[in-house]
Amino acid sequence: MRKATPIVNVLMVKNISNTTLKIAKGSLAYVGIYLSTGIAGATISAISKGNAEYDTLTLSATIAGVKKGDVLFEAGAVGGRTVKKEQSKYFELRSYQSRGRRYRVCFGTSL
Repeated sequence: MRKATPIVNVLMVKNISNTTLKIAKGSLAYVGIYLSTGIAGATISAISKGNAEYDTLTLSATIAGVKKGDVLFEAGAVGGRTVKKEQSKYFELRSYQSRGRRYRVCFGTSL
């Protein structure tokens, strides 16, 4: 039997501002998980869904260099460089371009 497990990714809609991330609506992110770029990461300490255009995440620390269009993934540990193990036995980060914008997307599956 196969079991599907959601993989938490967040798409940045604005550049990072100190410890504040503005992300696309509809994310599966929740307080207490670790988000990472694959180089650095931090823990989500608060989420605000009050804005109609984006959700705002407050992090435990800033993550340098995060820009609009970047995709962060749920890591296995704070500052983690790898996807959370229980979530995915297969993980791949792909880049693609659509309508003149460049995106980085995390793909994964649980077997």
